[in-house]
Amino acid sequence: MAIEAAKRIFKGGRLQLAGLHCHIGTFILDTGAYARQVVKLVEFAYQLKKDFGFSFEYLDIGGGLPSMSKLKGVYLPPDLSIPSVEEYAEKICDTLSQKLMPNDFPKLIVEFGRVMIDESASLISTIHAVKKLPDGTTAYIIDAGINLLFTSFWYKFNIMIDREAPGMNEYSVVYGPLCMNIDVPDEGVMLPRLDRGARLIFWPVGAYNNTQWMQFITYRPAVVMIGEKGQIDVIREAEDLTDIKRREKIPDRFKAGNGK
Repeated sequence: MAIEAAKRIFKGGRLQLAGLHCHIGTFILDTGAYARQVVKLVEFAYQLKKDFGFSFEYLDIGGGLPSMSKLKGVYLPPDLSIPSVEEYAEKICDTLSQKLMPNDFPKLIVEFGRVMIDESASLISTIHAVKKLPDGTTAYIIDAGINLLFTSFWYKFNIMIDREAPGMNEYSVVYGPLCMNIDVPDEGVMLPRLDRGARLIFWPVGAYNNTQWMQFITYRPAVVMIGEKGQIDVIREAEDLTDIKRREKIPDRFKAGNGK
């Protein structure tokens, strides 16, 4: 428990407790959850100040704010189901102003990385094959799977196409290139009839995917940045075999001609 850790710090006499940190989870849709978190943090801070004399420089309320990603199983679109950043800020700041004593102004630290960067990135994939499943569903096989979109296990991405396509939308499944039955970036999406070479664009993919992507079956692609004025810069080159091999080390005893 946190109180036991504080007691050990106090009794040890070698450390100074300067702040409190709490992370209540991820993709929190209830703004009131942060108000309840702030209440507990502030009350605990004053308890430690009273019992041990600790004064606090900061309160860190962690992360967890949702972006415009759509959780699987949620039927409302993100712009209706996800509160705005301003609503979260109002809950947090109002609660702090109510619970902090006069002249107490600890630094507030937030870790809302997802909401800051998720919507800044898209993944452009290419259709490599089209086939009909036994039940008549159209299936598209693309060159990007869960190796690049690990969060597709939890989120249903917006999928856009790079061209006008005639005809009606039809229920379709999108498969990745991996040799695993779990490699399904989208289990069901309405798309017009598309041919090989068409591109599917997944959005938003800026949070957590780059930190979890891997070189399973295919190398990781290039990453480009498009500036506000349309400038295009490569900020990460596409990988090749040398990226996989360059950190490998063969022990001398295994090298050819070495009989040891």
